[in-house]
Amino acid sequence: MEHANSHGLQYLTDTTATFTSIENFFAEAAEKLDIELMEQEQYVDFLRNTHFRTTLLCHQHISVNRNLASDKVSDFYIAAPLKPVLQNQSTAETSETSEKLQNQKLEQFENLAGEAVLSVASPLLKAVCLCLGEVWPQSLSFDHLMQRVYKLLMMLEGDRSKEEGEGFNATILSSADIDEVRTMLLEFYLKNIVELSVYPPQFTMFISEYPIASPIARLQSEQGKDVTNLRYEVFTLNFTTRQMLKHLDGTHDRAALLEVLRQSIENGDLTLYKDENKQALTEVDAAELHDLMSHQVENVLQTLAKKAYLIA
Repeated sequence: MEHANSHGLQYLTDTTATFTSIENFFAEAAEKLDIELMEQEQYVDFLRNTHFRTTLLCHQHISVNRNLASDKVSDFYIAAPLKPVLQNQSTAETSETSEKLQNQKLEQFENLAGEAVLSVASPLLKAVCLCLGEVWPQSLSFDHLMQRVYKLLMMLEGDRSKEEGEGFNATILSSADIDEVRTMLLEFYLKNIVELSVYPPQFTMFISEYPIASPIARLQSEQGKDVTNLRYEVFTLNFTTRQMLKHLDGTHDRAALLEVLRQSIENGDLTLYKDENKQALTEVDAAELHDLMSHQVENVLQTLAKKAYLIA
């Protein structure tokens, strides 16, 4: 940092702010890390076994406010792959979702890996987690998120009122409720549970008649198995998915994509299986083949949409 300082620059933070946060450390460790900033982050590097830093600098004349205020959360778009653990339980238990979300009992939410990452008791905060999980991988502005939360709480309250024979009384979100949500989202951001961004990623979950994938994804699908999506994530895609992906340039509808698969089968590049045991189809009539390929095309398009590869 001495070299940066000599050029009129100062340390701002790491490009991944959650990386330098001490929120995830035990209370005793966090207390011991309450020291001068640069010394603190050197200790954090040791504790996290940091291999490479991506540091942000700014001019020294800029006054840096290092106090993270929860009210700033309103300026960001929010995303999180959260779903209640109860979704993986039996049908009888999942039918009680509404009741569980309205009470004050702790409910666990899990991430994409199926790991329980948080426990929430407040019906308001449960609704926030649900609304974020419903739209993942898309993000929501804070105002849009609160609109969805409000509608969900009204729906749940309406269901309860009908069951109890009471008149409907719409839930009103107070300023204290809004502050509670902001505080929770900031805490979860620092724990790497939710994502905050200054603009929403430019992809669509809607599959158009002539789908379009990002140009970089189409290019990478021709070069190898690892393909970057519009959330800057890299997935390893199978042959069928890559073969379709590189043709999603806005000029191929589903019929044209079917022909792409048909050509791959005829060339011996692709084999269709009739079940999960991967028994190859040796004899199949034209109608059955068409149905199988149509199903495959739709599955691949759905997968690409959910993995944020499509722009139209």
